[in-house]
Amino acid sequence: AAYHNTSRLSSLGRLKQQELTWNNSRTVLEEARLALRAAQTNVANRTKVLLDARRDEEAARQSVRNNFSHYERAVKHFEAVSSSLTSARSTEVAAEEKHSKAETAREEAEANA
Repeated sequence: AAYHNTSRLSSLGRLKQQELTWNNSRTVLEEARLALRAAQTNVANRTKVLLDARRDEEAARQSVRNNFSHYERAVKHFEAVSSSLTSARSTEVAAEEKHSKAETAREEAEANA
């Protein structure tokens, strides 16, 4: 009976040791699962931030392209207006010269009349 009691106590000791090992392993597993979930959430959040940043970057690039396009149109318009103004000024100078000559001719005609 003492042998059976010793054997039973030894078995109980091994069982308790196995339970302790299992409990420790389960605790480590649960901590690892929690760490994994936290890491997955962190990755998801950072991925969203990255995607938002990429979207914002593309919007900024489009804005720059639009601004550059507006700038090019404004420069072309300015050049066209400047050319038109130069042409109008040349026409005005020519008209003033013709007017001056006509005025001189009229004055000469009145003096000779």
